[in-house]
Amino acid sequence: MVYKRGNNWYYNARKLPTGKRVVKSAGPSKRAAQQLEAESERQFADFKAGLYNPIVEERVRPIGEHVESFFEAMEIGSLNNGRGAPCDEYVETNRNRLANMLNHMGAETLADLTAEKLNGFLLDLTNGGVVSVRSQRKLRPASTKTRNDYGVLAAQFGDWLVRQKRLGESPFADFQRTSTSGREVRKRIKLRIDDIRKLAYASPERAMVYWVAAFTGLRRRELLDLRWGQIHLEEERPYLTTNASVSKNGKAQVLPLIPSLAKKLADEKLTQAKRASKVISPDDLVLPQMPRDSHLLPVLVRSDAEAAGIATTQLDGSRLDFHSLRGSCATILMNDVGVAPEMVRRIMRHSALSITMKHYVGMDEGDLFDAVKDIEIDCSGFVATQSTSTDIAELSQSTREKHG
Repeated sequence: MVYKRGNNWYYNARKLPTGKRVVKSAGPSKRAAQQLEAESERQFADFKAGLYNPIVEERVRPIGEHVESFFEAMEIGSLNNGRGAPCDEYVETNRNRLANMLNHMGAETLADLTAEKLNGFLLDLTNGGVVSVRSQRKLRPASTKTRNDYGVLAAQFGDWLVRQKRLGESPFADFQRTSTSGREVRKRIKLRIDDIRKLAYASPERAMVYWVAAFTGLRRRELLDLRWGQIHLEEERPYLTTNASVSKNGKAQVLPLIPSLAKKLADEKLTQAKRASKVISPDDLVLPQMPRDSHLLPVLVRSDAEAAGIATTQLDGSRLDFHSLRGSCATILMNDVGVAPEMVRRIMRHSALSITMKHYVGMDEGDLFDAVKDIEIDCSGFVATQSTSTDIAELSQSTREKHG
């Protein structure tokens, strides 16, 4: 029986295979509710008679319909083991990755999903043979971590399809992560204060982008979405707040601004107001000049670095890209300024200090010598002589005899 509550009509649907009735919304249409309830009853009757197999029906539906339902579940947090809804960036990244995967497999329905196709995709991904659906350009060869992330996403999609009774078993259930132990994650060059100055001087158009990135540690998506309403320059101790919807951990946090950066931001706000001949609103972007194309940005960074005389590659395989600025922030704060490691971890918003120290703080031989050059220890006051050596030997012998 259908009924109305508020502006919507509801109906009783039969849940397969048990036949248990569950209430579902049909929107504002009474007729739609009646039709959906009748269809649900028909499917249950056919299922009991052995005439209807929901999995067979699901296998021939366009795969895009399953993908949309999967990401709807991801967006509300039902795939996140009770940890709440993930941030928009996480969902968007996985949406792009699943699109790349399914496109490379040539998957049009669930029947096209196989373990062999996943393994072939992961191999091509590692070798740089996968084309991005969004940019229509080849993705660079993936690191072991990125390969694992794609595989985990495939396994998650497969498990969800099984839980939703859309597949009898997951074709990706046997996926195994490749161990990253002993493997170097992509190495990035960490710049120092003088390098940031050179980079900003070489590219006046993007100078503010480099200053903010290098002295806040914000990620690319956070910088792209940064609004003046998040910047609090009028306070005695200026700060910014991160946007939970684009933060990696899905949380809004407060980050202090160093005084020199706060002054640059205040000057930038005035410049933007004069250029636009209007009062800057809280919703205006702080960095409207920042390229939104994720493929173009690292190219521009390397081009600006070369113009500034900064190496973009090193002998150990380290490369300079935009995310290098986040590591540069940690390196500058700890090595150039002397901020305590735990404070750097909190500014970087890492869950563990080991992440900060292993992957984000860069140290060279010069840093090691600088760390000990000013240490003064008084080593005078005790000089070993023959008599003192004899006394020590006798004391040791008497102690052994005492404790026998």
